[in-house]
Amino acid sequence: PAAATSTPATSTATKSPLLVGLETAVGSPVDSHPYTEPTAQAAVRAVNARGGLNGHPVKIVFCNDHSNPTMAEACARMFVSNHVIACVGCHSLSDNLVQPILAAAHIPMIAQQAVSAQTFNGSNMYLPQGGSIIAYEVAIGYAVHRQGGHLGVAFADVPAGQAFEQLTAAILKAAGGGTF
Repeated sequence: PAAATSTPATSTATKSPLLVGLETAVGSPVDSHPYTEPTAQAAVRAVNARGGLNGHPVKIVFCNDHSNPTMAEACARMFVSNHVIACVGCHSLSDNLVQPILAAAHIPMIAQQAVSAQTFNGSNMYLPQGGSIIAYEVAIGYAVHRQGGHLGVAFADVPAGQAFEQLTAAILKAAGGGTF
């Protein structure tokens, strides 16, 4: 797998670097996200310009899995061997192969775009992001069936947010949950 790490010269962080894994597909005819890595690098430059995380510069370990299951597993193993502290914002169509490798190494998957039920329910998954309506339907179903129906959702107080609130309430009701 292709990997790259970078730390901008403008970083004021002086402690040991924190490595963060980022996996997605670029150039695949099946699934391609060419802007993910450059966007993440821009965010890291901004964090590092402000002193990093508690004085630690952040470095991205990027891996292009080419939407290939074998490559996805190789990316996960590379993250383990590089001792990344987390896999953040990753997206792999083979996340069901990646998740157990990272879980065994106690590497959290933060803001992962989960594709498989295994990954969505993984003990190392943290989903603090919004997503498509399908992602909300899955989250609501999960909340109803695994969390006793407890769900908190923030909506913008604009017409689109109000419409989305009504839609979410309807999905919650259809899933057998209560109100929020």
